[in-house]
Amino acid sequence: MLAEKYDSAYQETLKLKNKFKSDKNKAHYYLLLTQTGFLSGHPLASDSLINISISYYEKNMDKEKLCDAYYYKAIYLINKKDYNHGIILSKKAYDLAQQSRNNGQQYKISEFISYINRVSGNYDLQLKYAKEAVYNALKTKRNRWIAYAYNDLNEAYQYKGEIDSAIIYAEKNVAYLDYIDTNDLPYILNNIGYAYMDAHPQKAKEFFERSIKQKPLTRTLENLAYIYEKEGYGEKAYELWNNALLCEDDISIDKIIYHILQYNLSHKNLDGACEKLYNIILINDSLKTALKDRTIQKLQQDYDTKLANDKYNMTIQRWVLLALTLSIIILALIGYVQYRKYKTRIRFKEHQLLINSYINEIGRLKGHNNNVEYQMGELKDRISGYLEEIRKLEESNCNSDKHAAELEEKIKDYTEKIEQLIETGNTTNQQIDSLNSIIRDYKEQIDRWKQEDNASKTEINSLKGKIDEYLRQINNLKTEHEEAERQIVDLNQKIMDLMEQESPRLAKGKLLYDQILQNGTTVEWTNDDSPKTAHNTFFLLLYEIGKNDKEIRQIMGITQEAIRSTRFRIQKHSSK
Repeated sequence: MLAEKYDSAYQETLKLKNKFKSDKNKAHYYLLLTQTGFLSGHPLASDSLINISISYYEKNMDKEKLCDAYYYKAIYLINKKDYNHGIILSKKAYDLAQQSRNNGQQYKISEFISYINRVSGNYDLQLKYAKEAVYNALKTKRNRWIAYAYNDLNEAYQYKGEIDSAIIYAEKNVAYLDYIDTNDLPYILNNIGYAYMDAHPQKAKEFFERSIKQKPLTRTLENLAYIYEKEGYGEKAYELWNNALLCEDDISIDKIIYHILQYNLSHKNLDGACEKLYNIILINDSLKTALKDRTIQKLQQDYDTKLANDKYNMTIQRWVLLALTLSIIILALIGYVQYRKYKTRIRFKEHQLLINSYINEIGRLKGHNNNVEYQMGELKDRISGYLEEIRKLEESNCNSDKHAAELEEKIKDYTEKIEQLIETGNTTNQQIDSLNSIIRDYKEQIDRWKQEDNASKTEINSLKGKIDEYLRQINNLKTEHEEAERQIVDLNQKIMDLMEQESPRLAKGKLLYDQILQNGTTVEWTNDDSPKTAHNTFFLLLYEIGKNDKEIRQIMGITQEAIRSTRFRIQKHSSK
């Protein structure tokens, strides 16, 4: 039924020939024609049409269609026994299918590559791709594909000799036998039976007999004969072997002829034995004929000569490569040592300059902190003076308020006295004027005190503002002082780190530098024969940073003769 559908699709596709003008439609048509022709059993006579499709899809990078085109071109090549190019195209199709994540394409390509590896004898790769075919078939949920994938995996495990695993997939395959094409059913039944042949021979016989009813196959008859012979039914096995010789399925029959020969000899059937022996001799003679132009001796000579030449060339290449490698390593080591020396000298100079710069920066920061501390002391003194003035002004204001209150009380008494005198009429204008004059004087005095009090408050507020400003300045100066102290600690730590990294002479140089800063003199340094003395160390430091003899004489306070002597002693110890 399925074959009829494919054949119908192929015939309909043929009717569309020469109806497409664009390259895109032509490429798609040739791909469909190749596909339907393959599925319907009408493979194309040449690959010219599918090559057009491949060329177009490679140019336009239609990965899904290019994958199909590679796949059907690979089938064409394998059918032509061109396994080398066929496997290359299959791998290209496989890579494209992996990129597109199309489970259908991945299934059919994995199945096809598994088949190629089986016929090539690469059973590990056959098993690998058979497993992938099962995985992708299950993803598609297409029962027909699952049935064929289980069969391929069963067969792959059989070739690997892993019969227990083969039985697992043979049993799974049984559930999908209804989805297998009628033409393929005898082969798959035989594969299932073969999985059971040693562990469950009776079960195997059932599947072999079902296969033979569908179509007698050489391999099925041979497998069934094996079971009968093992059970002791030699005549039945002999009959099946002879029937197997009549099958036309391109399966090698030399083993079957051998079994028939053994049976005839064991049953003293010399005529039959001679006939089968003659057939075996014909097979062997055909093999000898194929090799008649290349004798065993010639093959061995060619092989030995090539092996000796290859071995000699390989030995020479290895020695040359080893010598070249050693030369490169030695040169690299020499260069590395020189480079390390150069980098060490440069780093030493850089670190020395860094230490000097750190020391200068520390000195600057300490001077800055001394200035900050001085400014903070001045500001604190000013604040103390302002606080004393505020105290005096507040004390004066307090006294003024007290006197003003006393005068206001007197004004109140005089005012009441004037009112009493007016009410009694026992007064003169002169008395009232005198009292009013006193009240005016008191009020004027109170006004003067209030003005002075306001002026004092203004002065107090001004002083408090200045105090706040000085306190803010003090806080800023404290922050600067703390930051400078932190920087000093960091710089001292950096100096210590550099001194720990470098050789002891850098630490000694730092010591000598500090001595000079503290008004020391190099004349007092020891000048013995050891190159590790402070005197010689300082001499080396000056030399390392590029000072000439004149500058060294000036710095160290020594003569030119002393410079020559110092240099000689250092060189003498260096040579030791």
